[in-house]
Amino acid sequence: GRCMLSPGQLFEKLRLDADREDLRDFFGALGYLSHPSLRNASWQFLEPELIFDVENKTVDVTYRIVQGRQLKIREVRISGANHTRDRVLRREITVQPGEIADMKEVIRSLRRLTATGYFSDDRRPLEHNEPTYRFIATDDPEWVDIEFIVEEGRVVDFEIAGGVDSNNGIFGLLSLQMRNFDITDVPSGFFS
Repeated sequence: GRCMLSPGQLFEKLRLDADREDLRDFFGALGYLSHPSLRNASWQFLEPELIFDVENKTVDVTYRIVQGRQLKIREVRISGANHTRDRVLRREITVQPGEIADMKEVIRSLRRLTATGYFSDDRRPLEHNEPTYRFIATDDPEWVDIEFIVEEGRVVDFEIAGGVDSNNGIFGLLSLQMRNFDITDVPSGFFS
């Protein structure tokens, strides 16, 4: 079976939590999603039913789940990207409209968006929100939209430095670093 907890083993919270996660991932890959933004359609792992036999020092454990509704992705949205082009971000998203919602692909897409570095700000980490997502209900109960919510961090760093060198005299350095630069869309000028 799928579960770590099996007859003859000690009943431990660690095994129970591992089974909860494994079942959530198994059903999540089939479109039965578990997320706070999904109210009525959400997959849930309820508290297990426990029947104790004190004499034999055993417990019968019955896992209880609410399967919810299998969902498909209608539309993939991105909000909060003011400076980064939509197509640059969509390259990182593996969730596709028209497919059965797959939580593994949602998490993979979120990790890829985070890994770009466009949405990090190491100068103010407590005030800055990392990328996240939510599901949005549609008028058809079998379909949901997914919205990836991002907040751009420091995508442009411009530094000016200068000094005096005894051999060469006065010197200056300019540094411009753009973390969300799209190589297929080169600027036409220095300030554009």
